[in-house]
Amino acid sequence: MRLQQGGILVRVSAFVVILKALIFSDSALLQTSSELFSTSSELIHTSSELICTSSELICTSSEVISKKSRLVTQALGRR
Repeated sequence: MRLQQGGILVRVSAFVVILKALIFSDSALLQTSSELFSTSSELIHTSSELICTSSELICTSSEVISKKSRLVTQALGRR
């Protein structure tokens, strides 16, 4: 009878160890998921800033082209 109880105790102990390992693993995965979500949020924010910067550069380029066009028109008008 004691041998059988000892076997049950070993199985329960092994089950508890496995359960703890799974809980730790789930906790680590949750932490990793949280970090990935944070990184994704930062990338989205950076992408948004890049889009705004690109838009500003397009506007600036458009203004430069417009000014050059006026200068060319003025130069041609003087001839």
